[in-house]
Amino acid sequence: MQQAASTGSAPSEATTKLTRALLACGVVAGPFYIVVGVLQLFIRPGFDNTRHMLSLLANGDLGWIQITNFEVSGLLTIAGAIGIRQVLRGESGGTASHPARPRTRTRLAGTALYTSYPPA
Repeated sequence: MQQAASTGSAPSEATTKLTRALLACGVVAGPFYIVVGVLQLFIRPGFDNTRHMLSLLANGDLGWIQITNFEVSGLLTIAGAIGIRQVLRGESGGTASHPARPRTRTRLAGTALYTSYPPA
């Protein structure tokens, strides 16, 4: 990161700290989603992770926990993407991105707007 951040104009210390914080958000996003989901397995009676998808935890009285998990994980992922873009600014491919990436990031955060139907 130092090499990529040092190209072009020298970034301020505050900018570097912000970029590192954004990158840390991206690193934490995936494990956060999984840990919160696994913790819910212990408090949700009748939920069987071998038969049900993790997203079905958004249903029921405690569904707000999974909905919040979607929101926080999505926002952390978006923050990580912003950090990656800042690091790669001015580099080859620094502004290019696969078209599906931004949609995927916003879909995770937007998942909280919709609840799943329980399996038949």
